[in-house]
Amino acid sequence: MIAFAAIFLTSQDQLLEINPVQTMAANESIPVGTETFKNEDIGLAFQYPKNWKLETKLTDNYYVIVLRVDENHEPITVHVGSEYFGTSGLDSETTSIAGFPAINIQDQIYGVHKDGSYYTFDLRSNPEQQQHFKRLINSVELF
Repeated sequence: MIAFAAIFLTSQDQLLEINPVQTMAANESIPVGTETFKNEDIGLAFQYPKNWKLETKLTDNYYVIVLRVDENHEPITVHVGSEYFGTSGLDSETTSIAGFPAINIQDQIYGVHKDGSYYTFDLRSNPEQQQHFKRLINSVELF
């Protein structure tokens, strides 16, 4: 079983370095009104719209971050574990996230591997949130 400590939610004091994925237009940027998720234990930080609700949970195999736009939409999820979550057998393109090699599955799922941890970002059934999802992906920091 994996154990994790504190999660830090802070208002955006400064812009994080943006590391674009291949599908991100150069003129898109992080909008005003964002929050920053940062967890030192899993080595992950990213920005998300301030009006989204963020929850975290620990399962047997993954640390899961759930981002809820509202109750009428499936949540966007981030899974951190020892392998990618739900990507087996899916065709992917190579890209990069935060300067690390990554995979892109139809702009719906992104995965990045760093130091034995696999980070899977899943848009799920929220095509209307595609722009926010790409901004979240481009704000990712791995440390």
